[in-house]
Amino acid sequence: SWQISAIHLNNAWLSSSGLHIKVGVIDTGIFNHTEFSGRLLNGYDFVRNRAITTNANSDDNGHGSHVAGIIAANSNSGSVVGVAPLADLIPIKVLDSRGSGTLANVNKGLNYSLTAGARIINLSLGWNGSGDLTVANQLKANVQSSLIANGQIILIAAGNSSLANPSWPARYAKETWANGQIIAVGAVDNKNLLASFSNKAGDTMNYYIVAPGVNIYSTTNKTNNYATLSGTSMATPHVTGVVALYLQGNPSAAPATVASAVLNNATTSKVTSAGAGSPNRSEEHTSELQSR
Repeated sequence: SWQISAIHLNNAWLSSSGLHIKVGVIDTGIFNHTEFSGRLLNGYDFVRNRAITTNANSDDNGHGSHVAGIIAANSNSGSVVGVAPLADLIPIKVLDSRGSGTLANVNKGLNYSLTAGARIINLSLGWNGSGDLTVANQLKANVQSSLIANGQIILIAAGNSSLANPSWPARYAKETWANGQIIAVGAVDNKNLLASFSNKAGDTMNYYIVAPGVNIYSTTNKTNNYATLSGTSMATPHVTGVVALYLQGNPSAAPATVASAVLNNATTSKVTSAGAGSPNRSEEHTSELQSR
């Protein structure tokens, strides 16, 4: 797939595969696809309020499975390989069959990711500021007091509304309390052109990066099935995978150090139409909540 070539993983794969790094995928669930070969761990379905057992099918939409494949598909069929092909996946379902959900369930999912031992969280979802402000503030406080304080690294989709700034919660990355542990991710195509739908860096430029997010081939929620999707949802798991690779090689690194290494080692001056104030930084290793 073009996206793997774009982020230059061959050298990274010589020393790291994401082995035993736990990634919490807060999304529509994950299908027990052959590409995950026993690396799909216990999780929780907050839509139906029930546990997800190891290697169970929990995705009735396909979005979460596509995201998971970008992170950790193992090329078992020879069709697709993820960025960190031996990382472990924790399915945390907060979005329903339509790809929609509530901030309250996202909050629960974030808490669960901590207790489940996820070192990295992938949030390929967001909102543009509408919704229950009280619940949104609770989510912000929870991220600050629990996840950041306990050392989790959070990769969040910048959003698909062609806005000047990332949507929430990706925009939290700019806050001092985030401690550099949140990265907002925009999308580019195979020519390093910022995707027309991608929200730009704006006021979050110091914690914003872009990655492949147009016509991305990955796993779905059907047996031995694959699909091509576009969105900052697809860009985000590329960066999540890179973080997993880094953590395997640097297991004791402080979370802010990990995030800083990813941002500072990205290639600059690569993105076309990056937008005013953009860091122009591309990942190359060297109201109602919606999926993004």
